[in-house]
Amino acid sequence: MIICHGLKLIFVKTKKTGGTSFEIALSKYCNADDIVCDISEGDELIRAELGFQGPVNFRRRQREKYLDPRYGEAHPNARIMGKFTSHIRSQRICRNMGEELFSSYTKVSIHRDPLDFLVSQYYYKMYRRGPERQIPFKQWLISGENYKNVLINYRIAPVDGPFAMDVVLRQESLVADIEKAASLPEGLGSVLSSLSAKGNLRDPKSRDAQEFFKQQGCEEYIEIARELVPRA
Repeated sequence: MIICHGLKLIFVKTKKTGGTSFEIALSKYCNADDIVCDISEGDELIRAELGFQGPVNFRRRQREKYLDPRYGEAHPNARIMGKFTSHIRSQRICRNMGEELFSSYTKVSIHRDPLDFLVSQYYYKMYRRGPERQIPFKQWLISGENYKNVLINYRIAPVDGPFAMDVVLRQESLVADIEKAASLPEGLGSVLSSLSAKGNLRDPKSRDAQEFFKQQGCEEYIEIARELVPRA
């Protein structure tokens, strides 16, 4: 999650959408007066090696210096309250920033095809469990109604309502969408293309998510998952 005052831009980070790579790339255009959340140790090493802005000002105590008369009310950090975390919801960001400041910034996030998101999440969850506790995709999808997890990112970064995103990038065409977005800095897509912040945990056979659903006996959940996704 990033608030870049120079660009008047807020990046609301969703899950399993390539958000860390985007976050590292956007850090190139940030400085020590912006709000940049921390990421994993390995990804921070990548960001540091590139010479991009690291985590700064995401905790309230880190921003106390902006109450000094040298900054005063002129700097937006003096008006921002609370703590920011990696996947903080847009609604909470608005609460921390105040509605006036929040509304004046461009809100950007990344969303992903719901089937592809579920397959990606499944492999991530199984990786975290370890080989001895892994279960088949269909069992995971149905247990606890995990197919409803497609709603997670829309709670973080809604596409409608008072806390909606101004720019919604698609994970499937991320670089192309970045290059079309006038509110994003020139060259961001090229920086992103050079990054691969997270390793790929998926079986290559799962690349076509819809076909994977069919192969796993989950065809009935294809439309169920898609219908759950909010429309802008």
